[in-house]
Amino acid sequence: MSSYFSAAQIHYLEQSLNSQSLVFEPISANASNHAMKLVTSNAEYLVKTFTTDALYTADRQDIFDLQTQLHEAGLASEPVLFDSELNLWVEKWITAQPKFMSRLLEVEMLASISADIHQCTPSRADRVNLPKNWRRYSEIIQRTTHSKDVMETFEHLLDSDTDKCFCHNDLSLSHIIHAEPSIAVDWEYAGLGHRAFDLASTMKINNMNAREQEQFLQIYAARLTLDISQLSKKVSDMIPIVDFTYNLWHNAFNELN
Repeated sequence: MSSYFSAAQIHYLEQSLNSQSLVFEPISANASNHAMKLVTSNAEYLVKTFTTDALYTADRQDIFDLQTQLHEAGLASEPVLFDSELNLWVEKWITAQPKFMSRLLEVEMLASISADIHQCTPSRADRVNLPKNWRRYSEIIQRTTHSKDVMETFEHLLDSDTDKCFCHNDLSLSHIIHAEPSIAVDWEYAGLGHRAFDLASTMKINNMNAREQEQFLQIYAARLTLDISQLSKKVSDMIPIVDFTYNLWHNAFNELN
């Protein structure tokens, strides 16, 4: 699969990883990147190339620096290389351990990892600016007028929410690697944000039904000794904002593709 990469990218990987033997194995392609496993004579890596930066307001070098801190905290894999001009991201490969999990255990794992992430305080984390993201998506789909009032209403709701912490903001089951310990991947949307928004987002992207949402919040609240009634109310209030954000994002992605 080396033909997928340019000669300049191959040369960069050979020199930076100190290996003339590069074996690529395709893994996946998603909305934002193509990923491959890279096996060298010395180690194994995950290599990503990005399809677009139009949907991001964060700088990828900042994300690289942030993930370095998250790796030190045991929450993420170790980033190794990033070159914006060559469009290459390299991090250490984490071998997943096959594990069958019931849906209840999946929900419990998501709650526990969410709690671990929310307790983390990385110094390199930037503030997540949701209104800025909304404007970016709206510019792409050229629909600014119909959602302006909605944006202003939701922005006022966000301003009134003071319960903030470090958030992943895209914690799907597919973004968790079962290892010892389990870690999260794809931190492009991470930053200092709204606890309730992150929890509501996790419930949405993992398609939790009402019972699973209740279990998720109960387990999470117990882990952090939070009042479950207050937490549930805050998360419920954030659901329309999550839906609005995700609809804008998907419309913008479809416009770009």
